[in-house]
Amino acid sequence: MQKLYLECVCHTELMQLEYEADDDILYMSYYTYSRKGNRYGIMNRLRHIWRIIRERHPYSDGIVLDRAEKEKRIKALNKFKRTHIVKKKGNMS
Repeated sequence: MQKLYLECVCHTELMQLEYEADDDILYMSYYTYSRKGNRYGIMNRLRHIWRIIRERHPYSDGIVLDRAEKEKRIKALNKFKRTHIVKKKGNMS
């Protein structure tokens, strides 16, 4: 299983991409681990630990993409990159 972690620039949330090659499935999980760049205090950390114990997962939300849905997202992101990010770089030069 391959994993990639992407942290928000505000340092409050994290996205985990986890690829299961055997089933060709991509798991996307979202974590909230601080607020406005400040780490949570001990009470919030204990609540988070209790949630993991009770619900068996630490993430706040997540989605599962099969091969077809994963390919749609990849195409959409590549199109977004071509139409928005590349144009911006071209305008800046």
